[in-house]
Amino acid sequence: MTSNTTLVANTNQKGQLVIPKEIRDKLNIDETVNLLIKLIGKSITISPISAYITQADSEDSYLDILHKTKGSWKNDTTPDKEALELAASQKRSAAW
Repeated sequence: MTSNTTLVANTNQKGQLVIPKEIRDKLNIDETVNLLIKLIGKSITISPISAYITQADSEDSYLDILHKTKGSWKNDTTPDKEALELAASQKRSAAW
């Protein structure tokens, strides 16, 4: 299977869709993998993701994450860290 594989699939009466095995195998999707489903115009994209924060997570969870990562760049000697962070953020935004 190439990276530009196109397959046709049907939904059942409930609108459920089975991702073809060929694609699941290529993307290592199994019952443990979370999927990001996005509606973009009249298209749906489905992407495997490794981690996410749910709406059920409280504000305290976000604060815990910020406290755990606080100062993670403190001892880094990489020149122009701000430009690197901005470029990485823009790259992630473009991918979404």
